[in-house]
Amino acid sequence: MAFRTVAEGRIVASVSFDTDDRRAASLELLDRYARSETSCWAPRASFELRRGIIEHDLERIRAALPDDFVFHDHRRTGGGLIETAAEYVAWFAALFELSPDAIPETIYEIATAPHSVLAVGHNIGTLKEGGPFESVFVQLVRFSDGRLVGAELFEIEDLDVARARFEELGAERTA
Repeated sequence: MAFRTVAEGRIVASVSFDTDDRRAASLELLDRYARSETSCWAPRASFELRRGIIEHDLERIRAALPDDFVFHDHRRTGGGLIETAAEYVAWFAALFELSPDAIPETIYEIATAPHSVLAVGHNIGTLKEGGPFESVFVQLVRFSDGRLVGAELFEIEDLDVARARFEELGAERTA
């Protein structure tokens, strides 16, 4: 069940979902966030990317990305540096093959700016061979001139490193 509140703390809407349909709940949460005032910093392509990921739609994911999109997974067991949009889509294809119900979600935002958003997120799902999983991480999504240009993942215990990277990107923008 998801709730939306107003400044006075009153509940103004309640939306219920089938307990087995996390994907629908994730899409509803994303759509509500995309319409909120706090999402004004994010390029529309970032929402299309997230919709594509939630729906496991590889074509939609690719359409949301510029050719020069760069993804850097700094986690110990992560995918490392991925330097093109096509390779990033292949990375998701592999994830979806290993876990047909995998859903990456943002848990909460730490900082936002015109150049990027820093947030804690997780991947949740069930392995194709059986067994649920959850992977919690810090994500840094980067923007430039209103475009989605890259993303980085960090171990949760490396939040300070991720925060320093966020600040570095802000300093580069103002230099």
